Order: sequence, then C-alpha cells, then structure tokens
Amino acid sequence: MRLTHGLVLVVSLLVVGCHSGRSHYVAPQPTPVANIPVYGIDVGAPTVVDATYPGFGIAANVGGSYRVVWTGNSGGFSRFQGYIYSQSGFSSVDAGCVDDSCRLESDDYMAVVNYAGGGQYIEFDTLAATSFDGVDFVTPADPVEFDFYIDGQQFTTSVYFTSSGIVANTEAFPFALVQQ
Repeated sequence: MRLTHGLVLVVSLLVVGCHSGRSHYVAPQPTPVANIPVYGIDVGAPTVVDATYPGFGIAANVGGSYRVVWTGNSGGFSRFQGYIYSQSGFSSVDAGCVDDSCRLESDDYMAVVNYAGGGQYIEFDTLAATSFDGVDFVTPADPVEFDFYIDGQQFTTSVYFTSSGIVANTEAFPFALVQQ
C-alpha cells in the first residue's frame, strides 16, 4: 500500500514538473456546430504562418488530414492554448507534426481526450515565441471545431487558412472547418 501511494506521488510530481509548474489548458464542452461559423478550407493549400503572420495556420489535405501550426515568430506572442474537436474522433494524431517540423518542447502539453458526449479533443498548451509548434491529425468526418488562445486572448485575425483560394481568418471562436 505504501509503495502504491509513493508511486502516485512520484508520477504526480513528474507530470507537474513537465509543465514547469504551470497548469495546462483544459477544453470546455464543444459548441454545437449550428451555433458557430463554419468555413470551407482548400485541400492542398499551404499554411500561412511566419514572421509576417504570427499566430495559427491551418492546412488540409485529402482524406480528412489536417495540419495546425503556431508561432509567435517575432510577433510578440508566446503562449498558445486551445482545442481541436471532432465529433467523429481522430484516426491519428501526431504531436509535433509527422515530419518533426513543428516539434513540441519538454514543457509543452498536448493530449487527446475522449469527450463523454462523443468524439475527441486535442487540447494543447504550448510556448512558441520563436519556434513552430503544431500537430497533424486525421479525422474520419468534418466538420472540425477549433478554439484558440494566444497569451490568454482570442485573436480572430491571427488564425489563417485558405478558403476558395484566398487566405482567410475566422470571425469568431469557436469556429469549424470543412474540407472543400
């Protein structure tokens, strides 16, 4: 019995230690899609996030594949939090992106969480002042819901995706995307 309590304490300390003592973002219940803006996202268009456009960039590829990356890259932003929700869940999730191009650091948090009402979340809380962090995921069905924070605030103009050949932003949070 003492060994079990000791292991729980050690594991608890390791989890807190991985986040440098800060608590991590926990996703709220998803918003019904009927109550949020839904946009089309072009399949095959690149992400648009760099020093000129710091924030979140979202790209889509065939078969329900998405990439979300974020950076403060000289824009003054540093802490990126939020969730990605799919009612149909995720068939794969690659934190740091499949090619390691948006690798998470040791004090970053990302988890896939099952939602009791159905579906799954990818929730994250990362620091990316000068680097790129992100995730690749595949979902069996659209729409995909997104809710993002930068340094504790929501900036609709700091979310970029390509829709009908034009770089677009969301008008509100949360919002949803469907591949077109």
